[in-house]
Amino acid sequence: MKKIFMMLALCLPLIFAACGDKNEDGDDFLFVDYAPVEFYISLENYKGVDLLNAENEGAVDVDAIKLFYEEKTYVLNPEIDPQATRAYFAHFEGMKLQKIDGKYCIYVGEFDGSPSSNRGDFAIEWGDGSRDYFSYTNVKVGKYDVDHNFFHNGKPVKSGKYPYVSITVIK
Repeated sequence: MKKIFMMLALCLPLIFAACGDKNEDGDDFLFVDYAPVEFYISLENYKGVDLLNAENEGAVDVDAIKLFYEEKTYVLNPEIDPQATRAYFAHFEGMKLQKIDGKYCIYVGEFDGSPSSNRGDFAIEWGDGSRDYFSYTNVKVGKYDVDHNFFHNGKPVKSGKYPYVSITVIK
């Protein structure tokens, strides 16, 4: 019995020391994990024809598409796997051509989804010299939520809580 009492006496200060941590807001400490921001970009003509599909008339040469982000140039990368999971920092890997529901799109990501991240800007050149510009901002809403604002060529596209956007570029 004396051994049990001694063990409790030794553990009790540790239990009390572990309680009561507060963050800068004075609340109990809480780690918030924000999902990374991702873009899914489709390219169509005015008739709705998928210009990323090599089988369609007027399709662009996907090997000539370039992404410009943070003073670096990226080409389509068949190796990245755009499956966001939780509890890790966003890692930008460039862009990848994907087929989703029978339609081709370019996946671009990942970007930081936290409210403390700054505006993410990048450009895609379509192989013919023309470029489209994309960006996003994160805005803290309430204590822990974030609204994501997406832009295509400076115009708002979609806002909300989802950290991804699907944009169709008409060429």
